[in-house]
Amino acid sequence: MENLLQCDGRRFRCKINETPAEGRIRVEDNNVYLCQNEMDGAEADNKFGYKYSWSVSSGSKESLALNHISDFILTPSTPDEIESYKDWQVGDKVCCKEGIVISPFSLHGEIIFRSGELVVPKFNDRAPYVFTCNELYKRGYRLDVEPLSEEEKTVEISMDEIAEKWGISKDQLRIKKE
Repeated sequence: MENLLQCDGRRFRCKINETPAEGRIRVEDNNVYLCQNEMDGAEADNKFGYKYSWSVSSGSKESLALNHISDFILTPSTPDEIESYKDWQVGDKVCCKEGIVISPFSLHGEIIFRSGELVVPKFNDRAPYVFTCNELYKRGYRLDVEPLSEEEKTVEISMDEIAEKWGISKDQLRIKKE
């Protein structure tokens, strides 16, 4: 990926100054912000309900490195993206949704190592097998994603959209905080 300017709203996982963080990307005025709850940095106007945002300029590989970002990955967020996800990364939680369970009691696991296309999943404190990313997917394992929190279910809507929905003029609309 050349930069993150086209990734507004996408989920990510990375390390900021070696501190693990996950959240969502916000693009404002051609500047990319990593919105998350771990590290305070430059302020984005809208942080998707997260406490902090961290500026990474254009979000290019060089910008990420200059802003002390490592291990950056985009994570899938829609059901279709999750279903087709095969790009296992260290720290990804996996679950056998259908197919062949690798060993007894190993329905849920975690990727603990990746080198090229090879990954090592850990199940019940054991990591007895090495797979290719595609092989693990073919065995029925999928990304195990936590549901969105209430603050991430926020819907953005414009004044024009509200006025149109209620059939009134935008000039007559007054929003009050409850």
